[in-house]
Amino acid sequence: MGCTNMQPTFTIINDFQGIKGHGEIMATRSAELEHALKTLKQLTGISLDVAVDAPEEEEKALAQVRRLCSAYRDKYNHGRFLQDLLVKELPLPTILEEARRLRLSVEEPRVLFLVESKHALQESAVEILKLLFPTQASKALIPVNETRVGVAYALTNTKRPPAQGASNAGCPDGNVLKNPDTEREIRQTAHTIIDTLNTEALISVRLAYSNVFLTLTELHSVYEETSLALHIGRLFYPEQSLFFAGRLGVGRLIHGLPPSACEKYLEEIWGGKVPVAMDEEIMATVNTFLQNNLNIAETARQLHMHRNTLIYRINQVQKQTGLDLRNFEDAMQFKIATMILNRMNNRDPREQ
Repeated sequence: MGCTNMQPTFTIINDFQGIKGHGEIMATRSAELEHALKTLKQLTGISLDVAVDAPEEEEKALAQVRRLCSAYRDKYNHGRFLQDLLVKELPLPTILEEARRLRLSVEEPRVLFLVESKHALQESAVEILKLLFPTQASKALIPVNETRVGVAYALTNTKRPPAQGASNAGCPDGNVLKNPDTEREIRQTAHTIIDTLNTEALISVRLAYSNVFLTLTELHSVYEETSLALHIGRLFYPEQSLFFAGRLGVGRLIHGLPPSACEKYLEEIWGGKVPVAMDEEIMATVNTFLQNNLNIAETARQLHMHRNTLIYRINQVQKQTGLDLRNFEDAMQFKIATMILNRMNNRDPREQ
C-alpha cells in the first residue's frame, strides 16, 4: 500500500529472502528495526517488509512493530493462557486454538505442582523455578497471584495409555499412569522444588501436587482440587510442607463436614467449655506423641523433654477433656476434635 503523510509502508510477505527489488530498502533499515521485525516473525510467523524513506518514518515504524510484539505477547503468552485455564473453564475450541498458536501439546501426561509462600514470591524465586525446568519453563510456569505459582509439569517417565488390547507389562493394575517410576518422579520433583527454594531463595514454601491428568482441558478442575489440598494441608497439617491432592485422608472428610455436626462433636468432647484455640505448646507435644504411636520415651527424646514433664502435659489434656491420650481411641478422638476446632476457626464466612 502507498505511503502518505510520512507513514511507513507495511507489506505482509512470506519470507524476506524471497522478495526481490527491496535491496535498497533493506540496506537503509537500522539494525534496531531489523531486530524488531525478526522478533515479530518469531512470535507470530508473519513477515513485514517496511519501506521507509526518512529517519522519522523509521522511528514510527519501529514503535509500531514493537507495539505489535508487545500486544501479541500479552494476548498469546503461555503463562497468561495457562492462568486463564486455571481460573475458569474455557470452551474446547478456544483451548485448542490457543494451544495451537502457542505450540502447546493439549494431550500430554502432566502433573500440577502448586507452590505457596506466606509472603510475596520474589522474582528470584521464579527465576530459580525456571532453572529447575529449563526445557519446560516457558510452557509450564503459571503465575497465580503474589504468593502462589503453578508448574504444569510434563512427565518424562509416563507413557500414554496403550491402545485397547495392548499389553500393560509392568503395570499390574492396568493403569500406566500409576506405575512406580511415575510416582517416584513426581515426589522427587516436588521435594526438589521445596528444598531448592528453601536453600537458594531462602524462603519456606508449601507445595501440593495433583493426580496425573492427560489433557489441558482438565487443568481448571485439577487446579481447584490441588488448591483444596493446599488449604487442607495448611489447616490440618501445619507441620508438613508437601501434600498430595489424591491422598488427604481424614482432613478431606472433616473439611466437608457441615458446621452443625462439627459443633455437636466439639460439645461432646469439651462439654460447654469449647476452647477458642488449643495451647500451641500442648498441641506440639500432643502431635509429636501421636506421630510416635503414643510412645512416651521416644516422644520425650525427640522433644528433649523429661519424661515426667511429658506425662504432666498429657494429664493436663485429660483434665480438660476427659480423654487419656495414652489410650488409642481417646487419642484419635482428641486429634479429630482439634482438627474440627481448626476447621471451625477457619471456616468460610458464608457458613457463618
